[in-house]
Amino acid sequence: MKIITNTPQPASTDPLEMLAREAEQVGADADPAGEGGSPDEPQPIAALTNGQVLTMAFELIRETMCIVAGVASPKTTLSTDKLAPLGDAWGAVCDKHGLMLADVVGDYMVELKALALTVPVVMAAKNALAAEVAQLKARAEAAATPEPEPVTAP
Repeated sequence: MKIITNTPQPASTDPLEMLAREAEQVGADADPAGEGGSPDEPQPIAALTNGQVLTMAFELIRETMCIVAGVASPKTTLSTDKLAPLGDAWGAVCDKHGLMLADVVGDYMVELKALALTVPVVMAAKNALAAEVAQLKARAEAAATPEPEPVTAP
């Protein structure tokens, strides 16, 4: 049996940390008793609401957009506090029409969560590498360019 303590944790505003905490919470929701079951036995995954699925999708799009475009403003203009009600509103539309997004993605919810956490990290690494390569190239070009000889008056 797992003992859970409610020690207050400082809330992080880092989107990747927030997504990681959400993924951990889904795992905790799947095994609320903390018993874990057999290691060989597949663990049940808690069903997500349509609002949760859509909010995660919106967060992934926001993070990917920020990294690909190299901007930060969407993190404030499209904060999770603003995306969650949007996800809930569109989730209610899905509910009304009997569409369960978690069923649509089927058994791939764990993979989609892993992808949601991986894409922004990989894109950030790619952008950092591209910036470093550009900087090294600029240094090499500067070192290869001969300095102009000073002009002296006759």
